[in-house]
Amino acid sequence: MGRPTSIIQPTVQAFIEAKMSFEHYLQTIGRNPKSVNHRLRHLIEFFSWIESQGVQDLASISYSHVKNYELHLRQRTNKVKGGLLSEKFINDQKWVISKMFGYLQLTGRITHNPTSKLEIKFPRDSRQRTILSQADIKELYDLSNDFERSWFGLCYGCGLRVMELRDLDINDIQLSEGVVVVRHGKGNKKRIIPLTLKIIEDLRQYLKKRRKTITEPPTEALFLHIKGGRMMHYTFNKYFKRLMLKSQNEALRSRVEELSIHCLRHSIATHLIENGVKMEQVKEFLGHSHLETTEIYTRVSQEQINLLSQ
Repeated sequence: MGRPTSIIQPTVQAFIEAKMSFEHYLQTIGRNPKSVNHRLRHLIEFFSWIESQGVQDLASISYSHVKNYELHLRQRTNKVKGGLLSEKFINDQKWVISKMFGYLQLTGRITHNPTSKLEIKFPRDSRQRTILSQADIKELYDLSNDFERSWFGLCYGCGLRVMELRDLDINDIQLSEGVVVVRHGKGNKKRIIPLTLKIIEDLRQYLKKRRKTITEPPTEALFLHIKGGRMMHYTFNKYFKRLMLKSQNEALRSRVEELSIHCLRHSIATHLIENGVKMEQVKEFLGHSHLETTEIYTRVSQEQINLLSQ
């Protein structure tokens, strides 16, 4: 993470008050404590560096100061792993700083936002989204048996992460209400996702045939492995790859090594945006903490459109 083992606290009262005000704002809008603390560490480090440059008030912080701070981060040693800080860590810092100044400007604490021209580009390495087309999704669904359709519908139709799929219990599938309850999503966030009529029917068929648990004590896990215990995430990935290999589409089969079951979540996000669903709704559907994470899918969608038009 590149997090320093200790951070010098700012001493300028205006900086302390700005940090506390932003902290209160984050708590008011429901950010979890871990997320709030993470962001505050970035602000504390930024304000401490600003003080070291002889700046004593918010109005004196300029765009040049922010850019020089970015240069400072690029030259700073990662105190946990050694070497230089990652691009993601640097962009995380810039993002938090820009959000704080935006808040301060919105609430009238400053009249000029020194980050208004700041560019923040998150690298697309491990965060790159690999998706399937809607035609691919339909083909795979049509090839699925009852068991495969049950988890396929939850991953694609409900946008579940594979770990969320793994952790589902039978009681989390509330067919009479037409919802699935994700009790412990990423960041320990709970969300309730509606089920389509087709997913409800697929789950109903699966539950009729679900093997009885033979573990001691019995498990209420929704999906069981061959010995009756909770199915693990890597097993879902194995089944997903097997499903892909059922296809007669060589272009699809050729991607079996690069794709995991998580691409179903990426795919539904992109398809929803392509079909005009509002970004905020997709954010809630996926359980994202930040709208910026959801916005990645708009770029993926546009890249698809560009490729198709060539």
